[in-house]
Amino acid sequence: MTLDNSMFAYPEKKMFPMTDANELRKSAASFVAVCETIPPAHVDAILGRMIKAANYYGIEPLMGKTASASTEEVYNTSSGAFSMTAPKTLEDCSKAAEFILDKREFSKLAELRPAALRVVKSASNLDGDIWGDALRKTARLAGIGVGDRREIIEEFNKRGVTRQLHGQESSDFWKYASELEAMSDEDFYNVQNMQKIAECMDEIDHVQNNRHEYGKRLQAPEDVVYKYSVDDLRKEARDMLEIPSVGVVISKTAALERTDKINEWLMTYYNQEPLQGDEMLGKVAALGKAEATSLLDTLEAQEG
Repeated sequence: MTLDNSMFAYPEKKMFPMTDANELRKSAASFVAVCETIPPAHVDAILGRMIKAANYYGIEPLMGKTASASTEEVYNTSSGAFSMTAPKTLEDCSKAAEFILDKREFSKLAELRPAALRVVKSASNLDGDIWGDALRKTARLAGIGVGDRREIIEEFNKRGVTRQLHGQESSDFWKYASELEAMSDEDFYNVQNMQKIAECMDEIDHVQNNRHEYGKRLQAPEDVVYKYSVDDLRKEARDMLEIPSVGVVISKTAALERTDKINEWLMTYYNQEPLQGDEMLGKVAALGKAEATSLLDTLEAQEG
């Protein structure tokens, strides 16, 4: 007896029969074992038919394994579609990151974000240094990181100055530019707003063929909007030395590079024996307002 196509979860190939509960369980097990060999476009449809049949028979045929069914995803871009399986090692992640970056020249930022995010999420679950150059750039494509507000606005406004915008396009652009200036930091750094800024810049660059100017007059949107990673910010925070009396934050590294000059000032002002490292930094941080102002003025004058 020949089964009707509707009795197969994969009717195009007449695979995975679902004639009864037992047969469905067997088909589900077979499907999980071979799903990675099936074109991604068919996987969801097969799962849907199996789940519908399982509900009819009152069973759970996939036994919690559906999550592993499809490890390959298809991403559509203006330069064509590409598929990618979930990277399993840091080497896989780096190769996938380089592959995505190669697509950047001819693809829009929003088109690559899902694939970039998948790679970065996979890398973050692995042991080792994930912040190689390719993965760092891919994290920016994924929308991970934060840029300097003034630099972002300056780069955004360049799109309206270096290329001629007309009519409603110009009005909408400069209206949004004005809104960015007026926003609170909380609203400015909202995830959706960051994406909007990056995608607005990217759309203009795509339409007006600005990309050949990246690294010259313009920066790529992701390189300015998502410039600093969380790791960068942590390093920067660890390097900060606050002098509360004057409300100033200076770089610990820069201060340590000027150890001799600071000790010279301490000797003049306090007749203080030379200090080194954290002890010297602690002394600087504890200075009163007048003393701190004097030290900073002295260092600035010497730099001049």
